[in-house]
Amino acid sequence: MINQTDFSEFETTLPGDWKRDDNGDIYSFTVNNMHLQDERLFRELDIRPAAGGQSQSRQYALAIEEDYCSLVIDDKEFIIRQISKKEDGSAYMEWEDVAGGRIGFTRVV
Repeated sequence: MINQTDFSEFETTLPGDWKRDDNGDIYSFTVNNMHLQDERLFRELDIRPAAGGQSQSRQYALAIEEDYCSLVIDDKEFIIRQISKKEDGSAYMEWEDVAGGRIGFTRVV
């Protein structure tokens, strides 16, 4: 017997704060301001610049497609290429934009 899961009703979140490797900005994935749009559950993403200054709030949703998982931020889609957790509790995540550029993040513990 093969176990099958219907991901059309699956909900998941990205926990906590993630430091963007290229510029040091902190991305905080929250469950604040949830709303449905285009059959996706959007939540609030707070981005705090490493250089200080005003944080920015964006909308994000996780999308699980047939052969990949992506993150939709406002109207831009990023394919999640990697999420890994190490034995020491640290974690790494990598996104790919539509142009093929990659963005790495390290979880803030």
